[in-house]
Amino acid sequence: MVDENENLLGVSLIGDGIRKLFQTDFFEPSFKPKLDYIFNRFVGYNSFFKCPSIILRDDTDRIVDVIAYRPQKPANYKEWSSPKYIYKNSGNRGEKFLYPFRKEAEHIAKKEGFFIVGEGIKNALNALVYSVPFITIESSSTKMSDALVSYIRAWYEKGYSIITMFDGDKAGAKAYENFKKQTGLEVKNFFAFDSNLDFVDYLQSGESV
Repeated sequence: MVDENENLLGVSLIGDGIRKLFQTDFFEPSFKPKLDYIFNRFVGYNSFFKCPSIILRDDTDRIVDVIAYRPQKPANYKEWSSPKYIYKNSGNRGEKFLYPFRKEAEHIAKKEGFFIVGEGIKNALNALVYSVPFITIESSSTKMSDALVSYIRAWYEKGYSIITMFDGDKAGAKAYENFKKQTGLEVKNFFAFDSNLDFVDYLQSGESV
């Protein structure tokens, strides 16, 4: 739990890092149960980098990675590249991990009949707030594992819709082409790649998928 938000969850979010993580200053009180769940399981505070941390768990509920989001430069660091994320364990999460927030995404997808595929840990976390079943490949430069490719194709073959929502820019176009090449699925991306539409902005617009 992020201490600074403990008494304000579901009403307002304070702290620059939390605002940037969720791209908002305010959530209606009706969001409180979801936010309580998310902050209790997936969002913490990194006291060294003074920023939010995103907690990833595997299928057994074991924590396998903790990611600093928009870390602040420590005073004793001479060099600093201002990374957006610092991963603690991205290369060794174990065979019981497939993609972030898998259990929650499957629970939603089984009710809705579709999965959205995109990229970005932040997008995947925000998808939970809006009850969207989101599979993230994390980065356009990340090669999908054979297990993840098989997983996505298995849901497709069961009759679930696979919708891609890579951002409407050049990076999104690259990620989309990589996805199609790796999975062999021909799906049309939800955003045009000259639209500059952002996944979280779309979620917050209130429009349905």
